[in-house]
Amino acid sequence: MKRIAVGVQLLLACAVALADSWMFPAERSDKVYEFGRTKVVLTTDARHNQVHPRFTLRIFDDGELVAEHADVAFQHLAALDRQQLFIGVSNDGLPGTAMIVFDRAGHLLLKLDHAFKRFDYCRQSVTRIREWVDPNDPAFARDGATGQISFVDCRGRRVLLDDFLRRTVGTGLDALRRPP
Repeated sequence: MKRIAVGVQLLLACAVALADSWMFPAERSDKVYEFGRTKVVLTTDARHNQVHPRFTLRIFDDGELVAEHADVAFQHLAALDRQQLFIGVSNDGLPGTAMIVFDRAGHLLLKLDHAFKRFDYCRQSVTRIREWVDPNDPAFARDGATGQISFVDCRGRRVLLDDFLRRTVGTGLDALRRPP
């Protein structure tokens, strides 16, 4: 019986060690990205809840607010196609956004959450760590010859965005950009 109790305590201690723990400063902060006449503002508001703050994405075109999206965040943002297309990616489980694709007018073309599909993670914790793209710079680029958009994953491999989207959502980026 004593061995069972010690084993249970050991398992609980290991589970606690693997759990995430975090606290955001009790403040509102903005990350501002400017691409020509487009300004993208990502707000984290932890004034009311420091563990699960509010995340808001606002998109401005020539100073005018054109879109606002709640519960969206990213760590890296790339502007492609003469700053007409934007791709944001995150290795963070909060608020859950893995990838977001939107245009300069603020239309949300894709929001892919970590919970949507199982990603090929290099590192993963219970809640926060969801490393699937290069944590320093996913280096989004469009190949001039083929037109393909690619990025660098967490293993240092260059991945074609259309191939990745076909595996995860069943369609490529061009299909997402076409009006219904």
